[in-house]
Amino acid sequence: MTIPQMLFLVVVFSLLSCRLNKEIDLELPPYEEKTMVECYLESGKPYRIFLTKSISYFDSLYPVVQNAVITIRYHDQIDTLQFNPSYDTTNAKLYLYQSNHIVPYSYDTLYHLNIEEENGNVITAQTSLLKPVAIDTITTSYSNAAKGNVSIHVRFKDNPLTTDYYRLIVTVNNLIGDGKNSDDLWSDVNLQTTNMVMDVTDRFDKNDTLIVTLAHVSKEFYDFFGSVKQAEKANGNPFVQPAAIKSNVSGNAIGIFAGYTYSRDTIIVK
Repeated sequence: MTIPQMLFLVVVFSLLSCRLNKEIDLELPPYEEKTMVECYLESGKPYRIFLTKSISYFDSLYPVVQNAVITIRYHDQIDTLQFNPSYDTTNAKLYLYQSNHIVPYSYDTLYHLNIEEENGNVITAQTSLLKPVAIDTITTSYSNAAKGNVSIHVRFKDNPLTTDYYRLIVTVNNLIGDGKNSDDLWSDVNLQTTNMVMDVTDRFDKNDTLIVTLAHVSKEFYDFFGSVKQAEKANGNPFVQPAAIKSNVSGNAIGIFAGYTYSRDTIIVK
């Protein structure tokens, strides 16, 4: 090694050894609070909604919105949701308002959501329920039998004349499942087929009990849920561009009001 090379290494080592930290005060722009809305209409279940305020990056507790007047209207029927927090153990979801009435099995009916907050903010949205799509078959295959890497293949009939969107959830042993869960969005855009196949590869093991849920969702749900997943991936990663949440509610709010219909089947991996 030459003397200039040695001197260069000494300089680099000295710089790396120095404390180069310096505290600075960063003035952030004021945070604009919005109301967060999540309302899914499931036939056979009560009308219910999750309603909080959004928080800044450095906060941790979501303020609950109380004393809001919430109604859902369809045809000449109006249901008022009351503040009555409940926890859906099946889907591991918290709801803050609900009605005693049950969402009917009425597809393509237009539902109107109206929320009036104490501060005068009015939030509106509309949606409908799509007909559920039945699962035809669920098959399995091994990509590596020695390691037990199991893939599943879910088949169902898709209408090639319409653009449809789906959510495929696979949980292990129960509806809450474990770390092997799969939750993906699909669409038939650019697909001209009536026989749709969705694959979840190399995720499961022999003797797993798989609960497969195929939800037929709206474009609004597809966009909202997809943008939420992108935002979760970007959070805390400086190399990922922050994702904006796509919403279908109006007013000073973000969130989703959507129908949620699904079919479900269970298999045991052999």
